[in-house]
Amino acid sequence: MNPIISIIIPTYNRSDQLKNAIKSVAIQKFMDWEIIVVDDGSLPPAQITNMDSRIQLYKTENRGRSAARNFGFSKASGKHVLFMDDDDELVPDFLETIRDIIIDDDGQYLLKFQLIHKMKDKMISENLYGIKSMESFKEQIFLKGLSLMQVLIPRIIGENFNFDESMESCEDQDYFLKLVNSEIKFKEFPKFSGVVNHSTEMKSKAYIIQNFKNRSVINRRYGLHYSLNLKFKKLSLDYKIFIKLMSAQKKLFSAFIIILISMKQSLYFLIKKTV
Repeated sequence: MNPIISIIIPTYNRSDQLKNAIKSVAIQKFMDWEIIVVDDGSLPPAQITNMDSRIQLYKTENRGRSAARNFGFSKASGKHVLFMDDDDELVPDFLETIRDIIIDDDGQYLLKFQLIHKMKDKMISENLYGIKSMESFKEQIFLKGLSLMQVLIPRIIGENFNFDESMESCEDQDYFLKLVNSEIKFKEFPKFSGVVNHSTEMKSKAYIIQNFKNRSVINRRYGLHYSLNLKFKKLSLDYKIFIKLMSAQKKLFSAFIIILISMKQSLYFLIKKTV
């Protein structure tokens, strides 16, 4: 019998972090899951101790995490799919708290949850709940991106989409923009799915250049619509601010005139009194 949820974890030369990621799933009270680990050519190859029958380990040549995710998805059999990085961790009992949601879900929506971001020893809870429309959801992804771990993807939807294997950064943003621009809807829940660990290491020059190139690709693919939309919103906001400023200036000018008249009257009475 197929599991309810497939969790796909690509990994490359981070065996210690991978152990913690797997453990965060293994300790969940909800147990109807499978983990698909795709070792993207690690040296030495990734090893999993105390292998659970629900954990599958595949070893591939090094082709990048986008290719590893696509390969992992091809092996998934769950009703829903959740992507994790090898240094991510699920919140304890996350799967248990959403069991009714995923069991009853008809597979027509992306299910979006909240995240906790960790940088060094600081934990920052995301506060992006309450997206009002699909358009604002698209704009959020375009401007800020979206973590893979905060979205459960019905397998019947994900089967029609792949990660761009030419991209080694911004690939998650590109993936979600493909989904939402295909008019796939989402449901949002105020529950935390997991902890994203942010590295404080300095990015290499090659990575920064590649990231800039990939961001340019995303702008070409999706940016015109959102840029125009955002510019329109900015113009509307600028107009409102202009009206407020004009109103404020009118009030200041009126006050200035009143002060001048008062000063003129005071001066007139002062001169008249002295004469």
